Amino acid sequence: VEVRVYGNDPQSIDRSTYDLETDKITIFRTQKRDN
Repeated sequence: VEVRVYGNDPQSIDRSTYDLETDKITIFRTQKRDN
């Protein structure tokens, strides 16, 4: 199970994932993409 939290800025989104099984929180940033 992953819980994802998205930032308020769509240009540079900070996301954090929390793994209930490993009790680990990972924060990472997605780059802006032009589709």
